[in-house]
Amino acid sequence: MKKGALMDRKIYIPRKVSSDFEGYSFLSKLHNDLNQLEFERIVLDFSNNTWFEANLCAALGAIINQANNNFNQIYISNLRPKQAYF
Repeated sequence: MKKGALMDRKIYIPRKVSSDFEGYSFLSKLHNDLNQLEFERIVLDFSNNTWFEANLCAALGAIINQANNNFNQIYISNLRPKQAYF
């Protein structure tokens, strides 16, 4: 790999992200993990996810926005058709 090339850092979204302790804990950990990164290419992989509670999309958007402010490139992959179009 050439010097300066970005490597993908893949983060798998859990099967279920709801407005409960586990969902908030995941989003909190995601925020803390991404906040430590700069100049990274980050892939949020939804291949295992079957439920992401709609009201948490705003929180996820804020987390992605903060990661972008740290000069990271954020990509979302493997959304199911019903998740991609609402």
